[in-house]
Amino acid sequence: MARETIAFLEWLGRPAHLIGHSDGAVSGLLVAMQRPDLVNRLVAVGANTSPEGLEPMEPIATEGPMFDEWAADFATRSPDGLQHARVVAEKTMRLFASEPNLTAEQLGSITVATLVMSGDDDSTRLEDTIALYRAIPEAQLAIVPGASHAVLKEYPRETTALIQRFLRGPVPPMTVSPIRRQPPASR
Repeated sequence: MARETIAFLEWLGRPAHLIGHSDGAVSGLLVAMQRPDLVNRLVAVGANTSPEGLEPMEPIATEGPMFDEWAADFATRSPDGLQHARVVAEKTMRLFASEPNLTAEQLGSITVATLVMSGDDDSTRLEDTIALYRAIPEAQLAIVPGASHAVLKEYPRETTALIQRFLRGPVPPMTVSPIRRQPPASR
């Protein structure tokens, strides 16, 4: 996914803001690490840094009415059709169990201003979200109360406002009493 995003941005011929959710957020982090010249700012929603950064979850059931409903919906958008749904579910579970594997050192190399966002009841552990935020030098953090991994769907107005504020605001942000960020030098 990161390679495809890089290829698209190269084709576009200019840097862009990247907004990614879940695995899309991880892809955005990888793009920002590999090709910061292609990223203006990054919004990473519900990203985890490792499989251990996820709350324990049940395997995706590939039998039963819930799977059948999901598979039918999947088939309406996939050129591979209904038969491919089971393959996608199995690959997804393997992905959750094995990736990503991002270290604090790797994340510390990100020079792009980054908004790390999560719901307070996200499938990504809060501790992992905070570690991600702390590892990225120009990061800002937004934990949305009463929200899950579907935070963008649950609170579209609030999350859009937070994202717009981040994308339009100064870097670093100006705060009244900075602790994490050094205040600008006096003029």
